[in-house]
Amino acid sequence: MDAFLVAKYAAGMVRDSKSPQSSPTFCVRKPNGKWRMEHAFNKLNAATIPASTPIPRKDVLQNNMAGCTIFSALDMVDGYYQLLMRESGIPLTAVSTPSGMLWEWLFMPQGLSNAPATFNRLVTQLFRPMRQFVQTYLYLRGRRDSLFGLLPWEGRCPCGSGEGVCHCTMASARLAEGPA
Repeated sequence: MDAFLVAKYAAGMVRDSKSPQSSPTFCVRKPNGKWRMEHAFNKLNAATIPASTPIPRKDVLQNNMAGCTIFSALDMVDGYYQLLMRESGIPLTAVSTPSGMLWEWLFMPQGLSNAPATFNRLVTQLFRPMRQFVQTYLYLRGRRDSLFGLLPWEGRCPCGSGEGVCHCTMASARLAEGPA
């Protein structure tokens, strides 16, 4: 646990904390036998006003893709770590480890109740100019969230470079650019 957080510290994702409150951290075994670190943000989540951003419904997305014959998917693992926390919220993300270390997240950690909606809103806005061929869907898989960018198309890409190649290139370039 400490090694994971020390690595996040070296990457500039967490900092030492002096917050008067913290959430406990523990590990759970994943189905594949590896360990996953969890933060028990129960009290923080209970005091959080739920985000009003809706998560797109899977059936609506499937209807939007009716008639498409080729699909690409992007699994944005650890996507929350791309979102900076507001300075005022950073002390609230303080986590303690069994060894007595106290850290606070500078980027959005997994486990915050509004993290899926916040991340979904960012990616929806990011791909808004491409919504005719990019559908985003947040797939909640147990305690892990993954956002899939579904890129359906039929026929040739608008730029004429070949079926779908342009769409994937455009979506990859947009991801590399990040939000405006």
